[in-house]
Amino acid sequence: WSRWRYSNDNFTGIRIMGIFQNNLMGAAAAAASAGSDFYDHQIANSCRFTGSGAMNDSRSGDGSTTKGTLSFWFKRSTLSDGSNDTFLFYAREDGNNQFRVLLKDDDTIELMAEVGASVKIELETTQVFRDTSAWYHFCAIIDMTDGTAGDRAKMYINGERVTAFDVETYPSDASQTMVMNTAATAYVGENISSGNRFNGYLAEYVVIDGTDQAITDMGESKNGVWIPKDPSGLTFGTNGFYLKYESSSDLGNDSSGNNHDFTVSGLSAHDQMLDT
Repeated sequence: WSRWRYSNDNFTGIRIMGIFQNNLMGAAAAAASAGSDFYDHQIANSCRFTGSGAMNDSRSGDGSTTKGTLSFWFKRSTLSDGSNDTFLFYAREDGNNQFRVLLKDDDTIELMAEVGASVKIELETTQVFRDTSAWYHFCAIIDMTDGTAGDRAKMYINGERVTAFDVETYPSDASQTMVMNTAATAYVGENISSGNRFNGYLAEYVVIDGTDQAITDMGESKNGVWIPKDPSGLTFGTNGFYLKYESSSDLGNDSSGNNHDFTVSGLSAHDQMLDT
């Protein structure tokens, strides 16, 4: 609430401002106060997934099986129907070897890695993600060789490390492997059966092969706002890729320099969006 009065004109009034609007204005004011260079790196485009579109890349060679980083921004268009999970990322060699990030049917997020039909990583948040007006930044940082089991898989949302999980499983020893960066086929927005497809927007989609990047390599906090950093100068490794969605005629183009271009299905030029 804000209240104002003009006594000389014998005029009084009350202005009501919603919390959401107030937050937006506060963020805008914060950005304005920081000057025109508040965003050192601006994301130009996103890709709209409508539940019928997705993309995949069949990689031929193995990269690192111990270290990697996955980073992307997502915005939901719809919430779960309570019966189906949707895929944000999926790497799969076969039914016994896979790595995935899911929006669960209860609107939580799950990070899972399975090797030889044995679950090595499974982190399912207690937090739910139900704001369809908001962009979220997701980041998973994997280092199977870390001497601390609980640090072998780290999940971050908007720059903050997630520590509260309903399900929390880490690799039992540093020799465990995962398939995020191997010859496993990588899927964005779907699983192998072209099902459980994501409905929303994805932007600045990055996979780093062989390096457990710091979260501060992917973004930074300014005036309490988590904003992106330019990842183009990072080393992407053998099977790393960078989807910028900068070409409406080639939405699956890989900008990492590795030429891991994705095959696109169910998406058209009009699914390149300015919403970022």
